[in-house]
Amino acid sequence: MAGALDDLVVLEAGEGWPIANLGRILGELGAEVIKLEVPSGDSLRQVHPFHTDGVSNAFHLASAGKKSIAIDLSKKSDRALIERLTKVADIVIVGDPNEVSDVLEKAKRQPHTINCHLTPFGLHPLDGSHASSDGVMQAVSGIMATTGFPDGPAYRAGCNLADSVAALYAAIGVLAALHDRDITGSGQNLDISICDCLMTYLLLWLPSYFVDGKASSRKGNRHLSSVPWNTYPASDGTIMICTSTD
Repeated sequence: MAGALDDLVVLEAGEGWPIANLGRILGELGAEVIKLEVPSGDSLRQVHPFHTDGVSNAFHLASAGKKSIAIDLSKKSDRALIERLTKVADIVIVGDPNEVSDVLEKAKRQPHTINCHLTPFGLHPLDGSHASSDGVMQAVSGIMATTGFPDGPAYRAGCNLADSVAALYAAIGVLAALHDRDITGSGQNLDISICDCLMTYLLLWLPSYFVDGKASSRKGNRHLSSVPWNTYPASDGTIMICTSTD
């Protein structure tokens, strides 16, 4: 079956799960995703455990369906290759601007290109830092304060929540920009903050604070709005019940 983006080219420049997840989503929608790697390979290639081919299972998961090119910016031929790729790319996704400044600079010259910047705190963070991790994002955004029991410590969600949420929101932003380009013919620069994306998951916590000025405490496995909403033991395992209203 034809994909929604099967006539588009995505240039994935940068490392880490958020960038890789976003590229994977766009690839699953049909886009041709070309991943730019440093000569030593993307850092996800070194994450345990490894597949039988010697490459990380994480890298296989994040890069399925993508094409990959090793780029050495010290080589004139590789810099020329980036120039050609940015001319044909419909979407360029990047993480740390300092890592891929050449790619960004060339992509910005193309009026049709949608440049998606996916960074921990946006392109202009207050402390000037573009480095972080999923655990730090869960803490800074406030998500970690909602996880755990009232009389115990806060817990990090076991999955890479920030990395996945940010990639999903960025994909929605890219699709919106593509829709606009179909109308106007012009690309856009998208500035996606991973921390901001994760804060939207506090939709049951922030309203109560704005109403009475009091921060909600952790509820353990109780839900803030509806009952029952939990995982319960059953005779042959467990069952999850989720209700949206009483």
